[in-house]
Amino acid sequence: MKMFAALLALLAVPAAAQNAQVYYASNAWPVQVSGQACSMANAMPGEASNPLTLAYDARSGEVSLSVETTDIVSGLADTGTLDLAIVLLDNGKIKHDDGWGWRSFGYTRQGDVTRFTAHFAGERNVRQLLTDLSSSKHIGLLYRGEVIASTELASIAPSIDKLRECARQTIAAG
Repeated sequence: MKMFAALLALLAVPAAAQNAQVYYASNAWPVQVSGQACSMANAMPGEASNPLTLAYDARSGEVSLSVETTDIVSGLADTGTLDLAIVLLDNGKIKHDDGWGWRSFGYTRQGDVTRFTAHFAGERNVRQLLTDLSSSKHIGLLYRGEVIASTELASIAPSIDKLRECARQTIAAG
């Protein structure tokens, strides 16, 4: 049943990712590959977690982090950018890790859902982001001091390892 739910989650990804092939099957965080890009998303976000997607473009060496939420003020335009704080909870020995600070997130609104996306470039930034996500229990986005999105990161570490592996293999393949 859990595998069926994970497959349903794969069907819910945007049309551009629908041509993706499953690289690593996981009930929690499946990894897909499409061309030079590898991506993963939480398969069953649930009520306590917002949908989160990581896309790793092997050619550019860039990771995009996207989070969808309905918990944002309705006065936003349909598209734009916002500075949001990234907070990681229980990141190794650090209970409240706000070391990523404020990042510029592009956003698009569709009905009540707003999708926020930030890009992380450079080998050091990408490595640190993936390491922090692997060793944390939660990620939150804050707007004006209020949490607008929170995603549980349970069972994400094996999938992040596979995401890295997928990116290395797409570079080696061509």
